[in-house]
Amino acid sequence: MQFTLRPLASGVTIATYQAGDPTGQPVLFLHGNSLAASTFQHQFDAPELQHLHLVALDWPGCGASPDAPACYHPRQFQEVLCEAIGALGIQSALLVGHSYGGHLGLHALPAVPSLRGLLAVGTPPVNVPDDVAAAFALDERGQSFYQAAVSNEQRADLVALCLGPGASAEVQQVVDSALRRADGRLRAAIGSALAAGEIPDETAIARATRVPLAFAAGEADPLLHFRYFEQVAAPARWGAPLHVVPGAGHTPFLENPAAFNALLLDFLASVVGPRPAGVSIGR
Repeated sequence: MQFTLRPLASGVTIATYQAGDPTGQPVLFLHGNSLAASTFQHQFDAPELQHLHLVALDWPGCGASPDAPACYHPRQFQEVLCEAIGALGIQSALLVGHSYGGHLGLHALPAVPSLRGLLAVGTPPVNVPDDVAAAFALDERGQSFYQAAVSNEQRADLVALCLGPGASAEVQQVVDSALRRADGRLRAAIGSALAAGEIPDETAIARATRVPLAFAAGEADPLLHFRYFEQVAAPARWGAPLHVVPGAGHTPFLENPAAFNALLLDFLASVVGPRPAGVSIGR
């Protein structure tokens, strides 16, 4: 995956990645806390997705994007996302948000109502702090997601929490490399915002949005309480309360890309319709 460093008007610079058909339906991939766009490599190189305009970004402080500790608050990341969507000219994108990226995708829905949909992966909509314990199964290891400094042992725990028990060494290396590079000040900023309740009411967004929503998770995701999704009120939700991807943990698009890509295409077809043979879907 080749990146382009893109300065935004706010002064933040982000790495962006593009593949597929630039005239196709845009799909924007948003990675999780302390990960990177590299986790979506099996979508960018998937033959079945090449008719789409595939776009991803590295959040500030992650992947190839420079550190920007002054803008790590979730509210500022939401602004970065909205600004990036405008700069890339993909206001009609379908978002695929993983974990924290899915939360940020939810936050952006009221600001960018032209988005075609959101596939939130490992992302239960919550109203902090009321729903956190019901939605998440965080143990002591998971608290490292919100610590500035993590030891090698703690990073290994985070890799294990991101993946199912059958994850290959190659997949583990992708996640480990992303975690190793990430600016720990980002994790601390997210933790501080959660503790202070400075997160939008995502349950209210899910109830109010007309943008189609779909929720997915790997069948062996250790971070979620699956039954929580049954109580989420989301009138625009597509299909089941939670679409479960077999043979995967918290990062199913990396662990079982064939099943995940099929799910993505099904959701996309429900949103924009099937792609006619030989016809591009404009933006």
